[in-house]
Amino acid sequence: MRNIAILIPTLKKGGAEKQAVLLKVALEKRNYKVYFILFNSELGIENELLLLGDFKQSELYLLKGSLIKKMIRLALFLRKSKVEILFSYLTATNLWGCLLGRLCGVDRIYPGIRNAYLEFPKRLSEQLSALLSTKVIFNNYRGLNIFPKFIRKKAIVIPNCYINFHNVQKKDETHEFINIITVARFTPQKDYLTALKSIKIIIEKGHPVYYTIIGYGDEEAAIRQWIDELDLNNYVKVIINPQNIFKYLCESDIYLSTSLYEGTSNSIMEALDAELPIVATNVGDNDKLVKEGINGYLNDIQDFKGIADNIERLIIAENSIGSFGKNSKQLLRDNYSFEIYANSYYKLLDEK
Repeated sequence: MRNIAILIPTLKKGGAEKQAVLLKVALEKRNYKVYFILFNSELGIENELLLLGDFKQSELYLLKGSLIKKMIRLALFLRKSKVEILFSYLTATNLWGCLLGRLCGVDRIYPGIRNAYLEFPKRLSEQLSALLSTKVIFNNYRGLNIFPKFIRKKAIVIPNCYINFHNVQKKDETHEFINIITVARFTPQKDYLTALKSIKIIIEKGHPVYYTIIGYGDEEAAIRQWIDELDLNNYVKVIINPQNIFKYLCESDIYLSTSLYEGTSNSIMEALDAELPIVATNVGDNDKLVKEGINGYLNDIQDFKGIADNIERLIIAENSIGSFGKNSKQLLRDNYSFEIYANSYYKLLDEK
């Protein structure tokens, strides 16, 4: 039995966190011994993710204290547990995992990169991690382009997976408003101002739309201010981190994503499962999730006029919302199943 460790900052609700838990599930199906290490455990643990991973107390190792204390405890844990393979997620933990993994004699080290855009300090840190790694795992194809050739030679792409496909009831097409929805953290990356400007144009053209924003984060106050400034209070609702997000998706007609950069978007995957057509910016691997004219439309970043035009195309075209939504679900099933994801990791671990 191989001893494998997965290193990640927290188990708060997020795309990287969920994919790390799903990796644990996949590895345990092959009877690997899996340890799950939280480098910044003080920042939070979501019970939903604990349930998803069916965690036992012995599998979860929480690092606490100063940065130096955490690094020492991580090194001691890697040695004591005789970890042979280390997977890590996100920039800081990629670096500490690669450095300490090498010092502690971990045989194979796989840092994971989750975005197709990184600011220079993060990109530099990821390059150092890559030099120390066995291979670098990207969750998106576009992200390979931000790294030099010598790093790309060590890179492989394993996209995110989706589990628990839902049976979606036929949507009520008689409601008064077209319901548009975005589910994403309230960060500059998600560019909510562009989304709100697009909604403003749609409303000014006389289309009956209602926009729901679901998430949480530091930009909440800014988002509410933009809603007020654009006079959208009667057309936009902000909902903070509700329990049943999928229920809101199922009650919607169109999914909108205006991100400035992405990797493989878990939020868009959930929208595909809810059988929604997608209007999104052409960032990260959105061009793999959204096929132009088949299940949605893609736009350049910050192109609020073009985004509004594509939303209008869906509203006007007879039956396009329903047919695009069915295509969304099929695309998700064909390309992002848990089986495809798990087999990609098994193939990696089977390499000599």
